[in-house]
Amino acid sequence: MFDKTNFTGLKDHIAEVNALKRQDVWYYSVTKIKEDLQQEFDKDGNALRASKNPKNPMFGRPVDEIIKAWEAKGAVTRQRGMWCDEYVGYLLEGQEAKAKMMRLDHPEPAMENKFNCIDQAVETLVGKAGMELIARETELMGVFSTRIGEIGVQGRFDALFRWKNPSTGMYELVLIDWKNSDVITKDNKYGGKLLGPMSAFDDCDMNIFTNQLCMYEMLLRRNYGVDGPVNLYVGQFPSTGGFVLHKPSYVLDYDTFIKILEYVKQKEELKRTMK
Repeated sequence: MFDKTNFTGLKDHIAEVNALKRQDVWYYSVTKIKEDLQQEFDKDGNALRASKNPKNPMFGRPVDEIIKAWEAKGAVTRQRGMWCDEYVGYLLEGQEAKAKMMRLDHPEPAMENKFNCIDQAVETLVGKAGMELIARETELMGVFSTRIGEIGVQGRFDALFRWKNPSTGMYELVLIDWKNSDVITKDNKYGGKLLGPMSAFDDCDMNIFTNQLCMYEMLLRRNYGVDGPVNLYVGQFPSTGGFVLHKPSYVLDYDTFIKILEYVKQKEELKRTMK
């Protein structure tokens, strides 16, 4: 039984609601929504500019070589992100032996720093703040009525905790999205903006990460009956060390949320028409 006051039973409640997923509605992933809100990355154009910029480390190198270097770097970043996700999961679930094994398997300094960041994060959140893990790597979904029909949304959050606020004595939820990035941009130095209903906001990491977190919160509230405070954070594990918690850069209201869904549906339909 899901208790809305202390959030006991929420994990099972999420599973029960997910089992009732509607099959007559198309669901857009939170990842797809993120992609549609961002400017398309012009890899050829950016690589050409990098090759001509004396201040850029890629100065003078052929465009195709620069693109390959970027792709290789991206692959390393994604792999490190997977290791970080596994490691934080082992610690949160009390699987200390597996966590130690991962450290043995990946002793390089960059990963050691990231593992140390995760140790710090778990000690800070669980050990000191007393947060209790409810669920991790769990899918949320929901269907929303819009002016152009019903639209489904689904996405997988990283970690959901419950926390007893010492000031009020009441339980609150804490939703964290882990990020492996060394740098999280909070503005766009070139003036680039997000697209569609989010065009007033800079196209930068923090605004996109905020959108993802707000999507998860909207699903928790609208489809799973969650009430009360839901604290949103981006947890960063840089390879230089030092765990960082970032607060969202804005609050996403329901009207804008619906407009985003309408925008994504129309955009995806136009993409299919253009193929």
